[in-house]
Amino acid sequence: MLTNADGLTLYGFLPDKGAARSHQCVGACAKAWPPVSASSLAGLEPKLYKLVTRPDGTLQVKVGDWLAYTYSGDGKLGEVNGLGVAGKWFPIDPTGKLIKQAGAGAAGGGAGTSPTTRGTTGY
Repeated sequence: MLTNADGLTLYGFLPDKGAARSHQCVGACAKAWPPVSASSLAGLEPKLYKLVTRPDGTLQVKVGDWLAYTYSGDGKLGEVNGLGVAGKWFPIDPTGKLIKQAGAGAAGGGAGTSPTTRGTTGY
């Protein structure tokens, strides 16, 4: 799975898939699921990584079809407490696809717990 520079898991949000339905996570959602921002993608594969302008004017990283977010419920390197939250949040793998099950590249964190028992930050 992909992580940011601090080792926090990058997640995709199912309602964000594709250009026509981007930026569905704003306001309170974006506080629980902070968008991954960048000013440059130098050194990254341009066919896979893009920068997309958010409604507030900041630039968010997009990996394949997925805008990238971290999860406020992850605090340590490699945690995946956001895996499956509300059936809409999943880690992004290095090819830009979502990891929808524990053990398919996701480890640690709450990967073995039920997605429906992970709080109210699922949006």
